[in-house]
Amino acid sequence: MAVPIEIGSYEDFVEFFFGGRAVACLNAEEGCNVQCDPARLAEYYQRLFRQPRQSLQRFSREEIDRGFQHMINCNVPVGVIDVIWSDSVPVQQREQVIRAMASLYGELFDDDPLFGTPFMWWDPIASEFIRRGQRPADSPVVRRLFDASFETLVEILGLSSLESQKAALHGLNHLQHEGTPAVIDEYVRTHPDLPPEQRQFARLAALGMLP
Repeated sequence: MAVPIEIGSYEDFVEFFFGGRAVACLNAEEGCNVQCDPARLAEYYQRLFRQPRQSLQRFSREEIDRGFQHMINCNVPVGVIDVIWSDSVPVQQREQVIRAMASLYGELFDDDPLFGTPFMWWDPIASEFIRRGQRPADSPVVRRLFDASFETLVEILGLSSLESQKAALHGLNHLQHEGTPAVIDEYVRTHPDLPPEQRQFARLAALGMLP
């Protein structure tokens, strides 16, 4: 029988991902039955992304990295991708969850790339459009989510650390937005002191050739 877990408060939400309950779900033979109102879950994600340090100060770097890793793991219930694609959540809330990720990078990941999860963060989020076979022409909702993802990645590309910039390039590579080549060309042009490996990474991202 699946393990029942109820996420009622914001503290429950934080504890689920960073306090080890998501790990228990992965290890449970029949998984977990996690109950949380989808719209409330979207609010919790926005709050966390906009105030990550305040919310996570009692956790270690390892726990923080693992918690964010669980959020993009399709095998963990109530992940961020589930919220973004939930028809039960108004599209403007889903869009705000995506846009709040720029604050997550600016407030936390730009200073501390942890153990690699910030770099991989956008891979499953951006790739989900293709996995679902849904592109901007499919619907106005998909267009809004697609453009919000692109604009958020462009904002992250403007942060100071090379690690954040590289994470944004990686996400842009997978998103395959029509504006990507021009944005990356401008990035390379305005950053003449980029290390050669970052410059090459950017050029491959512009072509959608990164793994």
